[in-house]
Amino acid sequence: MATQHSDGARTPNRVIAVTAFGVLVATGAMLVLAIIVGPSNGDVGEETTEEVPVEDPEGSGFVSVADIAAPTTSPAPSTSAPRPPRDPAEEDGAPQPDTSAPQTDPTGDGIASDDAEPRVPEPPELTVLKGPFAAIDVTREFACGLLIDGRAECWGNNSVGQTEPPDSEFSVIDAGNWASCGLRANGAIECWGIVEDFDFESSEGPFTSFAVGWGVLCAVRFDGVVICSASHVDPYPHKPLWDDVASVTAGAATFCAITTDHEAVCWDELMTQTELESPLNTAAGPDGPYTELFVGQGDDVACGIRRDQSVACWGDTGSVETDIPPGRFSRLAVGVFHACGLRPSGTITCWGDDTHGQNDAPAGEFVDVSVGFFHSCGVRASGGLVCWGSNFERRLPVPRGEFTAVESLEIENCALRIDQSAVCWQQSF
Repeated sequence: MATQHSDGARTPNRVIAVTAFGVLVATGAMLVLAIIVGPSNGDVGEETTEEVPVEDPEGSGFVSVADIAAPTTSPAPSTSAPRPPRDPAEEDGAPQPDTSAPQTDPTGDGIASDDAEPRVPEPPELTVLKGPFAAIDVTREFACGLLIDGRAECWGNNSVGQTEPPDSEFSVIDAGNWASCGLRANGAIECWGIVEDFDFESSEGPFTSFAVGWGVLCAVRFDGVVICSASHVDPYPHKPLWDDVASVTAGAATFCAITTDHEAVCWDELMTQTELESPLNTAAGPDGPYTELFVGQGDDVACGIRRDQSVACWGDTGSVETDIPPGRFSRLAVGVFHACGLRPSGTITCWGDDTHGQNDAPAGEFVDVSVGFFHSCGVRASGGLVCWGSNFERRLPVPRGEFTAVESLEIENCALRIDQSAVCWQQSF
C-alpha cells in the first residue's frame, strides 16, 4: 500500500519502513554513547570512587575517598605549593621535623648547625647567687664576688672566716687560699680570713695594686714600691722589695709584676724563705714591653702579653713554656699543665699538656676563656658556656643560660651570667 501526499504524489510503504528503522538505530546509538560518556562536566555533586588527594586529619599522609565515610566532591584547583611525595620513612605516621625552619642550638653553647651536638647535662651540684656582681674571683674551696655597689660577697668553705667580708666598699677584690682582700677608694687595703699581718698600716699606703697569694699579700704603693707580708715565714714582713712597679699579680705563692718600664719581674716571697726555689725566681722574663702578666696555678710558669699582642712564657721547662703558638692574643689563662689564649678574632688556642683533651678548643668566636687542672672553659660571643677536657669528653657539663665571663681554678668554676648573677660548680674527673 502506498501513502498519498498533499500534492498527490505517492510514497511506497517500503521507503517509510526503512526510514523508521534508521531513526530507531540512530536513537539507540545516542543512548549507548550517553551511557559510555557519562554526565557532562557541568554536572557536580555526583558521588565517585576515584581516589582524590584529601588531607588526613590525623597527619598520616594522604587517603583515598574510599577510606572516608562521607562522599567527597572533586576538589577545586589548589593555589598552594604541591605537597612533596610521600617518604617511605614516614610510613609509620610519626610527625616529621620541619627542615625548612632555622636550626636551633640544642647544646646551649651558641652553635647552630644541622649536626649540632647533643645537649650536655648540667653539673649535678650548682651554687647560684643573685648578686648582682661586677666581677668574680675563684680560689680553692671558696669564691668571692664584687657586687655592683662595691661590697664583697663570698661563699664556700668558711673554716677560717674567709667568706665573711666587711661591710666596706671596694674598687677591686682578690681571693687567696685562706684570706681575701679588697682595695678601697682611698687606697687602703682591707682583708678578711687568716690575715695576720695582711692589713698594712695607713702610713704604708696608699696602694694602687695588690695581689693575694698562698698566705702572702703583696701590694704596690703609690710611688711604685712593693711591700709584701708573710709574717709566719718571713721575719721581716712589709719590707720593700721593688721600687719601680706598676702592677702586681699572683699565683699560689709566686708573684710577678710589670715595672714602670713595662718589663716583667717575678719573685716568690714564701718559697725563698723555706729554702724552696720556684723556676720563676731564676728565670728572667723575656723582653717586653708587657701590658698584662699571668702566673700559672702551679707557680712554675708565667706568661705575658706584649704590647704587640705577642705572647711569652718563662720559668717552666715543660710544654707551656716551649709550645707557645705564634700569632696575637688579647687574653691568656695559665693553669698548672696547660694554657689557653683568646685571639683578637675571638678564637681560642690552647697549648701545653693535652693528656685529657684540655687543648681541644671548639671552633667559633669567644669573649672569655679560663683553665683548670685538666679542663678548659670558654664563653661564646653568643653567651653560651662550653667546657672541654678532663675525662676525654668533647663537652663537659655546664650550667644553662647566657654568660659574660668564666673563672676556673683547678677543679673550681664560677661563671657570671648576663643578668649579673653568678653560678659555681666543681669539675669532677
